[in-house]
Amino acid sequence: YRTAWSAFALFTPALAGRMPDGLLQQWRRGGWMARWSAPGYVDSMVGTSSDQIFADAERWGIRFDEVEAFESAWRNACEPSADPRAGRKGIARGRFAGFVSRDTHEGMSWSLENAISDAGIARLAERLAGMGGPEAPRYRAFARYFRNRSVSYQVLFDDQVGFFRGRDHDGSFGAGVFDPRVWGGDYVETNAWGMSVSPVHDGPGLAALHGGPAGLSAHLDRLFAEPETADEAFGGAYGTVIHEQREARALRSGMCAISNQPAHHIPWMYVHSDRPWQAGATVHGLAERLFAGAMIGQGFPGDEDNGEMSMWWLWAAL
Repeated sequence: YRTAWSAFALFTPALAGRMPDGLLQQWRRGGWMARWSAPGYVDSMVGTSSDQIFADAERWGIRFDEVEAFESAWRNACEPSADPRAGRKGIARGRFAGFVSRDTHEGMSWSLENAISDAGIARLAERLAGMGGPEAPRYRAFARYFRNRSVSYQVLFDDQVGFFRGRDHDGSFGAGVFDPRVWGGDYVETNAWGMSVSPVHDGPGLAALHGGPAGLSAHLDRLFAEPETADEAFGGAYGTVIHEQREARALRSGMCAISNQPAHHIPWMYVHSDRPWQAGATVHGLAERLFAGAMIGQGFPGDEDNGEMSMWWLWAAL
């Protein structure tokens, strides 16, 4: 949803109308959207990305069954699933607490992805409410509810260290030494640096956590200056150095590992700082340097995972 799906409406609007309908077949046949389609249900990845995909497609004017899409998204967000391959993990308590605790594996990453999804659901509900009809009050209520839920990610920001962290069941950040360079645990396929600007739906709110737009730009400067070493000492919960960590080191872009999904948006987040123009320069620099083939291979700095890297380059070029 970060690159490929968001581009389909722009590049192939006719085909983009058929594709969400194809996704909805999972909902029609199985009662849930698949988090990762293979093509059936697979217990893989965090977040229910179909929520953002549907909301974004509708916003571009792509026609599909938006009502069905909303119902699938509402169920993802509010109803616990007995099947670990579907729905949001930890949501039974997380929907009330405002975050998914560490009792759930990778709960912090779930929390941030849920917030982005909730922002998408709120926008879709607003659009449906605007169509009028007897269901409009219901959609307006959902829009307000999910809009409020989408900013609950802020409770995961530890202002003592300046990063998002997982919380324990009691709400505490837990004991132990915190090092933002350590991979895994709270952070799926990345570290605290890699998820430090994840709330793409709330740039002003994110900037406020860092003390304002100038604080956000200073944080991003540090992110691009902090080298990824792929040292085994930072393997963290993975217990080893995973390939995404090595790829991040090869990029020589600090902690901006655009070779993988969690970082695709990072250079663009300068638009919410006091130096918005730096986004363009940073994006162009990465596109020109990392998609040239050279020693990394075949012009892609990471996996061409469902079209993610080629679409990243197209957005950068635009």
